[in-house]
Amino acid sequence: MLGKYRQKDAAPAILALVAVAPDGQVVDALKKLGIRATPAGSTRFLATSAESYGIVGASEFIPDLILTLEHPHPPDLASYPNLRVATAWALAEMTGERRYVEVLAEAAQRTIDRSPGLAGDSAYDDSSKALEYLGSLHNPRAREVLESALGSQHPVAVQYAVVNLLFNQEGGSQWPGKSCFGSCEANSICWALICC
Repeated sequence: MLGKYRQKDAAPAILALVAVAPDGQVVDALKKLGIRATPAGSTRFLATSAESYGIVGASEFIPDLILTLEHPHPPDLASYPNLRVATAWALAEMTGERRYVEVLAEAAQRTIDRSPGLAGDSAYDDSSKALEYLGSLHNPRAREVLESALGSQHPVAVQYAVVNLLFNQEGGSQWPGKSCFGSCEANSICWALICC
């Protein structure tokens, strides 16, 4: 919550605490604020930490992230199914390059196009995670995908789109509210957000 609203007043105290008593939960608190607990160059690259690198802006790992995206290692993929989208998001977040946003857009489209309730349907997978990541990017292509998700039959796609267009996208959205009403009929979160 603090990181989302950029309330970083507690950061110096948390950094001091990490120096005295390094603890995973305290380091996670810093990460949520987008602050590194360790100086650049003091840790080695781990593909499964791609999301963390994007959050704290660990730009020294950009070359490693590009390699991970282009040539992922099967063991990393097996232990972290969202590796491709997490890596694409970290690169999009740190570089702003459209090609990484496109990787997320392609993955998110699977959730947008998917009918809910199909056998084997997991509402929360790499494609829905891609849609969540797109919501945090201030990018015209990301906004375009979120707006297209408003017409999805999949409730997860609609929820992520509504929340992110209302709260994470500067200036809100250009979509007319009525266009998503059909999708929202069975979605109480969507209705609650629109009616507030």
